[in-house]
Amino acid sequence: MRNSFYFNKEKIGLFCPGSFEFINHLISQLGYSQSNYDNENVKESILKFLEFLFELDIIKIYSLEYGYKPNQGSLSKKEALDYINLKWKKNYEYPDFYNLVLIGPQDWYIQKLEALGMTHTTNWKTFVEEQIGDLEQWIELNKPID
Repeated sequence: MRNSFYFNKEKIGLFCPGSFEFINHLISQLGYSQSNYDNENVKESILKFLEFLFELDIIKIYSLEYGYKPNQGSLSKKEALDYINLKWKKNYEYPDFYNLVLIGPQDWYIQKLEALGMTHTTNWKTFVEEQIGDLEQWIELNKPID
C-alpha cells in the first residue's frame, strides 16, 4: 500500500500519535486553514485520509455526541466515516470539531513506537528518520494481522 502523498517528509507529522485527536488537527496538518472548515473538498479530503488511517489500522474513533465515555467502544470504519459525513455541517467552525469525534491511536501502534523509544517529548520527524526509516513499510510490517 504505497502512498507517497501522505508519507512524504512534509506530511509525516500526520502519523504522530498525538497529532490526530480532533478533526481540526488533521485539517491543519493537511495544510488547510480555519477558513476551509466548511469547504466540501476539505471534508472529502479528511474523510479520505481517515479511511486511509483506518486501512493502516492505526486509529480508533469515538463519537462525542453524548460526551466521551471510555467504555463505550470505538466506532467501526463505516460507522465513523458515515457519522462524520452526516454531522459535519456546511457552517462548521473551529469549536464545533471538539463535539464531533475523538480520534486516538490504536494500542498496538503506541506500544510498538514506545518499544523503539518514543516518549511524549520525542521529536517525531527525527524519531521516524532515525528509528523507523520507511514509516509506511514499518506500519505494514508491525500492524496486527486479522
